[in-house]
Amino acid sequence: MSSVDIILAVIDEPSTDMGAEIGMALKNEQEVIAIYNSQNEPSRFILGLLEFHNSKIISYSSIDDCKQQIIQNLKTLRLESAC
Repeated sequence: MSSVDIILAVIDEPSTDMGAEIGMALKNEQEVIAIYNSQNEPSRFILGLLEFHNSKIISYSSIDDCKQQIIQNLKTLRLESAC
C-alpha cells in the first residue's frame, strides 16, 4: 500500500477493519478518497478520522453517481497536484 498515491476506500459498512487501513494510509500521508452508499451508515470513527485529515468523503446514490463523483474528485486532485 505504501507505493500508491491514492487510496479508494469503500466505507459502506462499519467494522470491516477499513479503519486500520485508512489510518495507515493517512500516517503515510497518502491521499484517501472514501465512498459509501447513501443508504448505508459508515462508522463514525472512520468518518471522523477522514474529516480530521481533510480527506474526500463521497456519498453516492447509484453506481453512475459514484462513478461520476470519483472521476470528478480524481480530476480535482490532479489539478491540485499540478499547482
